[in-house]
Amino acid sequence: MIKWWDLTDQQRDELVALHVLKWEKINEQWFEQNEKGRFEVPVILFPFTTDEELAWKLLRSFDNWQVTKMFPLTYRVIISANKYSCLSKSLPEAICKAALKFNGVKLGGD
Repeated sequence: MIKWWDLTDQQRDELVALHVLKWEKINEQWFEQNEKGRFEVPVILFPFTTDEELAWKLLRSFDNWQVTKMFPLTYRVIISANKYSCLSKSLPEAICKAALKFNGVKLGGD
């Protein structure tokens, strides 16, 4: 189980890149798969867990999702009909954590 609160923002973004986007890190450079299944397309690691616009793009890649602002500083994100939900004080973080759970990553410290 990965302890979310022990990770830096960059480590959290790397988890999203690896498990949600299925990118690979080779010699400190990130790559996405090309149409032949090879990791030859270099990409920049974006701040998915802190940038709201990037997080929304990530969320929209899922077929079924819901976002609820619970009370002043808490967001709930659900992916896939109540199967993978997450609460967080920031929307990008809630989206990324729910996306990681959807992809089988077990998170502690929610």
